[in-house]
Amino acid sequence: MKKIFLYALAVSALVSCEKKTVEVYPKLFSSGYVADSAVNAITNKYQQLDRVIFASIAPNSTGAYELTASDSTALSNLKSKLNASQQLLVSVGGAGASPAMLAMAQDPVKRGAYINALVNFCTRWNVKGIDLKWDMAANYPTPVTAPTLPNASAYVALCQQLSTALHAKNFLFTEAIDIYYPQINGASLPDNSYFSLASQTYNYADQINLLCYGVYAMDKLGNQSSVAQFQNWLGAITNFSVPRSKIIVGVPFTAYPQSQANNIAVFMRYADIVDKASPSLSENVFGLYGYNGVDLVQWKANYLRQNGYFGILASDITQDSPLEKYSLVNAIINSNN
Repeated sequence: MKKIFLYALAVSALVSCEKKTVEVYPKLFSSGYVADSAVNAITNKYQQLDRVIFASIAPNSTGAYELTASDSTALSNLKSKLNASQQLLVSVGGAGASPAMLAMAQDPVKRGAYINALVNFCTRWNVKGIDLKWDMAANYPTPVTAPTLPNASAYVALCQQLSTALHAKNFLFTEAIDIYYPQINGASLPDNSYFSLASQTYNYADQINLLCYGVYAMDKLGNQSSVAQFQNWLGAITNFSVPRSKIIVGVPFTAYPQSQANNIAVFMRYADIVDKASPSLSENVFGLYGYNGVDLVQWKANYLRQNGYFGILASDITQDSPLEKYSLVNAIINSNN
């Protein structure tokens, strides 16, 4: 009888231990873009992030390095706001820089000169590295169609040489990659999609910033980067052999409508939606505008953390709500608790 009692006690203790087992996931790396024109609007929320990316600088019309006076002022202002533990990267390229980026990347002499200038820039400004944003869409057609895809050979050459030069000086190199559009308006994309470019260059990069938001991320119900879309894009990029351990996934702090007017990207700040509507934390659509609310951003952060992705990226953090209840930065940070 005593043996039976002791056996039952041992089994009970084992079951109790099993119930208390909690899986511990690695901390999710957090980062965020800050537009050069919006640095003055930044709140103390940004100090909770591991990395801040200044967006952006670009070659001039001839493809040569240029840092404008306004960008210099904005970058100095941002540097003064960071704490010692945060990484500061600078984004190169972006919307509107298409002709200049091509002029630089397609010419080996200009490309080499620009890369040398960027390395010197990182040294002089004491930034941690460069984020390359190869964005060929200068405006948004109506109806929205697939973006113009970049020259693959020029992009690969730029990534390879920029990576080598930056890493030689212990600077970081990241790539910003737009989402994959398997079909838009019934037309299939050509093979040299953005994900294909990432598959050719991810070995050069420390991380890949996957930009799962924007005009091209709207579904027919007015959602921007819904759960279904989000999981589809993550599945697609891993099918291109890009490892999860290198992927940082972007979430929107900006709301977009389903269609754009007069070839201009119309958008609305998330903070303005909160001010106008005080939405529930589970809402993701305001009128014609699709956005990501607190519950959705926290779900995404938890999903990324639990599935082995490197991190999450906020765009643009200056558009977050300053209210604790509605802050999307809080939603990201809370996923690590």
